[in-house]
Amino acid sequence: MLETLYLHLSGHDVLSDEERSLLADTIVNQREFTEGEDLVSEGSRPSFRAG
Repeated sequence: MLETLYLHLSGHDVLSDEERSLLADTIVNQREFTEGEDLVSEGSRPSFRAG
């Protein structure tokens, strides 16, 4: 997941190792989804709090 983000951002600017590290530290909740899996269901509520 991070490699895709780094690749996209690198298309706009040079990312230092420090910036890559900061981005990696920022992402604390990561979840993989399969193709076709619902991300949100109507009426559902989040099971976690951000921040």
